[in-house]
Amino acid sequence: MLTKIISTSGGQSKHLIAGLEKLQEAQRQVDELSKEANGKKKLLSKSQVAAKQAMQLIQVSMEKKAARKTEVESLQQNCAHDEQVIQKRRTMVEHELSSIMPEVEEAKEQVGELKPSNLNEIKAFRMPPDAVSHVLAAVMQFMGQGDTSWNAMKRFLSISGVIQ
Repeated sequence: MLTKIISTSGGQSKHLIAGLEKLQEAQRQVDELSKEANGKKKLLSKSQVAAKQAMQLIQVSMEKKAARKTEVESLQQNCAHDEQVIQKRRTMVEHELSSIMPEVEEAKEQVGELKPSNLNEIKAFRMPPDAVSHVLAAVMQFMGQGDTSWNAMKRFLSISGVIQ
């Protein structure tokens, strides 16, 4: 039928054939572009899934970061509070120490006046007076000695450098 129309139409048939060829070429291009668009659509879909997963990871990371920031701020507040408490305690201890220091200095002077003969006299006791025993026990405990028996006290007094 197409051939019949072409033979009867004369010069118009060439235009019709050219138009038909153009339409067929356009159809091929549309088909190619459709295939290409479908491929890109699939690629876009995969990219969107990957982007969504990346956004979820970013969101989780941001939530963790926010939680850590809150924790750090809380720790900083706790540290600031603890620092204030420590500073108050330090001030109290320094005040207490300043009132005790004259006594400590006086005790140092008195200990400095001890002579080895004084220590030998104390060691010679079969059993020391309670005052001597209490003072030596306190000194030994202060110096980290656990055993405060009379024999341990005599050994302690025998150590060179006890009265320095």
